[in-house]
Amino acid sequence: MLAAVAGMIFVAAHASGIDRSLTPEHLRALLAGAGVFGVVVFVVVFSVGLLAQLPGLLFIAVAVLAYGRTMGALVALGGAAVAISVSFFVVRRFGGSALAEIENPWLRRVLAELDTRPLRSVIVLRAIFGVAPFLNYALALSSLGFRDYIIGSIIGMAAPITIAAVLLDVAL
Repeated sequence: MLAAVAGMIFVAAHASGIDRSLTPEHLRALLAGAGVFGVVVFVVVFSVGLLAQLPGLLFIAVAVLAYGRTMGALVALGGAAVAISVSFFVVRRFGGSALAEIENPWLRRVLAELDTRPLRSVIVLRAIFGVAPFLNYALALSSLGFRDYIIGSIIGMAAPITIAAVLLDVAL
């Protein structure tokens, strides 16, 4: 279903000519020129995109492109914090703590780390996987509390987002 929607958006963008006007300069002018409203739009799109399983790196690239290296990294980190929070609450609301009830011994050992060292576990997972949508879903479906989730996520995502912003700034 997601692929069908993405395909329809692609066809509509191509047919209307919007895809030809989405240049880095146009995107920069559109978002940065909108001030705070541009940041709000970015965060909303980031949140919806993560729920739709789009890669977080895409949104980090957009932030760096629109706001530059330093401000882009800050906007991306703030946007990521909101987006992963939205994912957490939506997935937790509809999926509960399904992973907390898993009986597989190997998975139970992995999840036990979340129970015994939640903050450290989230920091390490975020440092490795960043804003990966699958991680958002997995953590939301665990027994992890939101406080440990958000604090560990922000700490753990800071370095990967900063590194990505620097590398993307050089590449873009």
